[in-house]
Amino acid sequence: MSQSRPLEGLRVVELGQLLAGPFAGTILGYFGAEVIKVEPPTGDPIRQWREVRNGMSLWYHSLARNKKASLWISNQSAVANWPSTYWQKPTLLSKTSDRGHGKLGVGA
Repeated sequence: MSQSRPLEGLRVVELGQLLAGPFAGTILGYFGAEVIKVEPPTGDPIRQWREVRNGMSLWYHSLARNKKASLWISNQSAVANWPSTYWQKPTLLSKTSDRGHGKLGVGA
């Protein structure tokens, strides 16, 4: 019998890059949140940071755990192919400025 985790049912859209945001998303995932990682078209810079094996940074492997998916939301066809339920009332985890949120069409 599996125990429920405290954040089950919470959907988090993670916009962070490098360490702080992705680390927070990983922790939220440990506690049961569904974390959707959003990356720029070139990928999160952490993918190529420090030691790289088989084309991927060991840091990325560590920080991408507990994430449901990666998606760059400026790609409208990619967004259109996701179920609409993914975009209903998510929690936004971001280190992006308010101006950056406006460009993405999210925020207060």
